[in-house]
Amino acid sequence: MTPSQTLEDVVILGRAAPEEISGGDLTTCTGAWSKHRGFIRLYPCKPRKKLFKRWDIVEVEAKRNPKDNRDESWKLGRRNQSSCVKKTGEYQREKRATLLTQLEDECVESIKQRGRSLGIIRPKSISGLELKEWEDDSDGLTQAKLFEEMERWRPETREEFDREIRIQFTCSSCQTQQGYHNKTLLEWGGYRAIEKYNISSAAKLESFYQFDSNNYNHWILVGNQNNQRTSFISINIIWMKDNIPIYDPLWSEYPKVSTEFVHPAERN
Repeated sequence: MTPSQTLEDVVILGRAAPEEISGGDLTTCTGAWSKHRGFIRLYPCKPRKKLFKRWDIVEVEAKRNPKDNRDESWKLGRRNQSSCVKKTGEYQREKRATLLTQLEDECVESIKQRGRSLGIIRPKSISGLELKEWEDDSDGLTQAKLFEEMERWRPETREEFDREIRIQFTCSSCQTQQGYHNKTLLEWGGYRAIEKYNISSAAKLESFYQFDSNNYNHWILVGNQNNQRTSFISINIIWMKDNIPIYDPLWSEYPKVSTEFVHPAERN
């Protein structure tokens, strides 16, 4: 049996939209960071438990998943997930922009080349969002039907919307041949905004994320999938007003990986 460990000072950065797994259970993947271990992925988390929110600092009892050898990946240590998580604080507002800046990589390709599966990108530019029809809509769900029944029904997974959200952006030092990235955005907040505000156009969703304002900075939390390690997706968009200062932390360290990290290409 895989032993549990206590992960300390875990700062929650965001979570993806819930997905349905075998047996009909809902699960979501949470991206986080700790000064002791660098980036951390917690999954599967039960979305209805409301275990934590962005910028919470938590202590987590977790263990390794034998089926996922990514350095960042952990699963909660017990079936009773609420008993595995203890909130110990909240990351200070005035330090948040500094944290994200210290965790930045210059391009998604750089994260991939360094053998990591999670990272933060501060785009040089964001071309915009796209609401794109699912390529395989086997359930036959339509947006009109969803909102017609909204009083007694609420979507629980992103597949229950008829379109997916995609984001196109250029990294600060983009290494792709085309000079930009076009990625699926898994953020649940985006799908819930579509539902809550009856958003029907990408432009309105861009306004929700403050893309049309010069007074906000944006970062994107990106990560790969266990079964598609070279394919990265956008997990969350993190935005905050540009009046939050960014400091030069002379005496602080912001590791991106744990001390046990081994590049996948160098593993036996």
